Amino acid sequence: MPVLNVVNMNKILIKLKGKIESNQGLIVFGQNKAKFEDWIKVELCGILGKYDGKIIPEKDDIDITSNKLEIELKIFVTNGTYEEVEDVPSKNVTENRNGIIKDFVDLKKRHGKERAVIFIVFPVSGESDNWVKHRLAIEDRIGKELPKPIEFTFKDTKINGLIYYVLVE
Repeated sequence: MPVLNVVNMNKILIKLKGKIESNQGLIVFGQNKAKFEDWIKVELCGILGKYDGKIIPEKDDIDITSNKLEIELKIFVTNGTYEEVEDVPSKNVTENRNGIIKDFVDLKKRHGKERAVIFIVFPVSGESDNWVKHRLAIEDRIGKELPKPIEFTFKDTKINGLIYYVLVE
């Protein structure tokens, strides 16, 4: 039975949501539009160990791999002004978007394992126009609609984010 199916991905991402929402230290990342991909990698390795005990980070240019899985991770920091978020310029959002697409395309060239791209988008106000145009561009380039995201809020703040995944077939 596949590990990376819709049911398991939702369970995995709900556990990740809980880790994000309960972590006091991530508040400063949310407030300063700072990426926290390495922290996500650590937490996901712990969560994925339940599904495949031999998890290996950063092998063969893949963020997380195992005997069964290959997963790439990305953080997409939006631009715009949000309550409780410092008005710091975001890095190039087009580069963020293209990084997600590149990971998908690169994983599509690989074979033999279940593959997925998991990415976190923040800060957001629901499906704001700022994010929607990038989501639509990602869907267009990868040729499929993204599943409904898991919504989260950084602990003790009003800073919201979305966790997405896309399975690579």
